[in-house]
Formats: sequence, structure tokens, C-alpha cells
Amino acid sequence: LAGYLYGDGGFKDIRRTYKRDKIFEHKIIVGDEFEIQIEIIKKLFSELFNLNTRIRDERIKKGEMMYYINPTCKIVYRFFVKIFAFPEGPKKSIKIPTIIRRAPSELKKWFLRGFMDADGDVRATEYYLDKKLPSPRIKVRLADRFFIEQLKKNLNREFNLGLTGPYSDTDNDWYTQCAKQGMI
Repeated sequence: LAGYLYGDGGFKDIRRTYKRDKIFEHKIIVGDEFEIQIEIIKKLFSELFNLNTRIRDERIKKGEMMYYINPTCKIVYRFFVKIFAFPEGPKKSIKIPTIIRRAPSELKKWFLRGFMDADGDVRATEYYLDKKLPSPRIKVRLADRFFIEQLKKNLNREFNLGLTGPYSDTDNDWYTQCAKQGMI
């Protein structure tokens, strides 16, 4: 869950909402283009924290491909912000949390799996075979080069993937990838 939230989650800036509304709004925002993925995340919040929320589809109705949930709970919010060092407000200069870097290999793997579930990309092998596309790849693309470098190092060490890069097509974002052999 923590890895997934690092990719597709966000934490409202409670100080900004306090300045505006005079209340601290401890809201977590989690979105994904696939409803089945949000159902899994919703279930995790329920099982781990007894925190029930509903899947929202307002953005789908507006033409955006985004289902989301807004778990709101001060204790859960502060758990992620304090223990996992999630940034409040816009994600800037993110890094793998110290608690994860110091964790046993098995916990690091779960964090990395969650992050890849949120932000990783896999070009499907069946399209490669049928459509004569470039070889299948695992790829992660983000705006933060430092985080991509950290991610590459950890994924290579924990999963022996052989990720290369980071590369940039636009200077606005960076990616790391591995080809067919790393996927196997």
C-alpha cells in the first residue's frame, strides 16, 4: 500500500487548507484509471485501518480516465506522513522513505512492487509478437531524476532486473527501463 501511494497517492496540504478554511483536512487522495485497482486499494484501507470510503467517479463523468477514493482520517494521514515521509501537497523531491531503505529485503520488495503497480509500465508481449513492435519492456517514467535513479538502483538490487538509464526524451521527465531479459 505504501509503495502504491507513493506512485498514485497524494496527501492534502493540511496547513494550506487551515489557512483557507480554518480546519485541518487530513485527506488522502488515491486515483487510478482502472476501477478494479481502486477497489483493491479501497479494500486495503478497510482491512488495514478499518477505514471505509467510497469509489468516486466524478472525473470519469467529466471525461477523465480516473477513479479515486478520498480516505479521510487524521491518524492514518499522519501515519503515512510521519512514518513514511510522504510529502504534503504537491509531490516534490520524493525519495524512497528511510524506513523502507532500512527495512529487510522482503519489505523493500513489497514497497517496490506497490510503486511499480502504480507507476510502472509494461509493453505487452502478445502485442510484440503480433504487431512487430519493439521488444517488450518494463519502464517507469517520472519528472524526478533523483527518484528514478534511486528506484533503478533498488529494483535492480532487489529483483535483478537490469534496468538501464535514466533517459529523457523531453528534459521534463526521466525514465528507466529493461528489455525482455530483465522481464524474464
